[in-house]
Amino acid sequence: MGPVGNVGGQSFRYQRLADLDATALERWLLDRKAEGMIAGTMNQYRSAWVAFGNWCACNGRLLVNLFSVLPKADESADRRRTRRALKHNGQVGVEKTFWQCHS
Repeated sequence: MGPVGNVGGQSFRYQRLADLDATALERWLLDRKAEGMIAGTMNQYRSAWVAFGNWCACNGRLLVNLFSVLPKADESADRRRTRRALKHNGQVGVEKTFWQCHS
């Protein structure tokens, strides 16, 4: 396989399925977290690897999914910004503005 991940100039490679290692991937993810990767992005990488592991296991290329044991990052504890409502202090809502523009 070619490069699997490349974030911030850091990449890792696997040549054969026998080279796959959940501990190495977890270490890579933790290194990216230390560099500022958000939990949601970490979970997307994890999900892709779990899906790949499922495919390998279902098609007889691996006996088990090695990546299903990887823990998910806590996205609720990693808030970078506070979500705000679209309506505030009597302002016109987005839905009304949309229909005024498109009628």
